[in-house]
Amino acid sequence: MKGMGTLMEVITNRWKPSGDPKLRNGVREDMVIDEERDEYHHITRDARAGETTHEEHEKLTEHNKKGG
Repeated sequence: MKGMGTLMEVITNRWKPSGDPKLRNGVREDMVIDEERDEYHHITRDARAGETTHEEHEKLTEHNKKGG
């Protein structure tokens, strides 16, 4: 599709453990990395309650400067 960008990686609804004792059931993580559009999107939610615990939307080049 024209104008959609080249999607480098998509991780959708991945479960992972959390080091936070308040999040004993772990978290669900959604991440989109788009090199062509220079976009980075990352949302983490409590796996049990579904509440957002972390959210980032920024240029991929800025994210990479942070070492993330």
